[in-house]
Amino acid sequence: MSGIPDGPCFTGPQLLSQLQRLDRLTGREREVLVLLPSGAANREIAGRLGITERTVKAHVTSIIAKLEVCSRVRAAVIAFAFIHDSAAGCACTKVQ
Repeated sequence: MSGIPDGPCFTGPQLLSQLQRLDRLTGREREVLVLLPSGAANREIAGRLGITERTVKAHVTSIIAKLEVCSRVRAAVIAFAFIHDSAAGCACTKVQ
């Protein structure tokens, strides 16, 4: 895929950097992102959000590019970290 960096995607500092990129996402992209860690398929996400499966695919593609990660799984890991750190009040994952 063009626009996706080559090489390893995750180390500690890279995860923090990717978390800081969350502000690049639109509101709808964030809604899709937080559903990724559940393992929900595009069809299920579409049903939950009341959008088409094609739109979900477009959002996932955009999320991957904006977060500069290699895959949907990597985006899900970022979402998981954000959700759990935000719930715990960790300042490092707060998005302004």
